[in-house]
Amino acid sequence: MVSRAGQNALRLAAGGALVFASVQRTDHYRVLGKHILRWEGSEAAAFFSRPVRSAATLTYTHQLLLLLPNRGKPVLIGQYGGIVNATGH
Repeated sequence: MVSRAGQNALRLAAGGALVFASVQRTDHYRVLGKHILRWEGSEAAAFFSRPVRSAATLTYTHQLLLLLPNRGKPVLIGQYGGIVNATGH
């Protein structure tokens, strides 16, 4: 098993590898005029007790399971993740 900065790879007997990796994504929102962002009914609601009137930043982390065959394209077998941090005003 190879381990680097949140990534692990296992060689497969038939060739290729199974890779576990983490990726992080940050989304930025800017509110224009007198509009507001409401997060009701979404996972972001856990981070915001009030509507956002100016700007917000949401950070997501996703853990991926990939099959990397010897030939052909990589296949995403599964993913798990969601918002890990959020700020807004």
